[in-house]
Amino acid sequence: MHQERKKREVIKKISFILKEIIDNPKIFLTVLDIILPSKKGIMVIYLSIFPDEKKNEVIKILLKESNKIKQLIKKQKFLRYLPKKIFFKYDSGLKSMEEIDKILKSIK
Repeated sequence: MHQERKKREVIKKISFILKEIIDNPKIFLTVLDIILPSKKGIMVIYLSIFPDEKKNEVIKILLKESNKIKQLIKKQKFLRYLPKKIFFKYDSGLKSMEEIDKILKSIK
């Protein structure tokens, strides 16, 4: 329970940092999940990006700014271990669910 609450807090803080970096009101960015780093490990951040066409552009910007993101994480001191590397993964699950929903509605 404590681990899950900590993870939710980290997701909120990471979301805030990423929205500062993207800073485009026409792009809606949501952090869906994260894999927290162990000692000198890798952090994986799963994202939902709208509009879908902007996903490559957004991920490219975030990868370019990953050192700045790590510095902001370090400054805020909310992680026990700083990530050595940050990966961003686009989660297409929401888009897949929407497509399945459209198909199901068209069948009815």
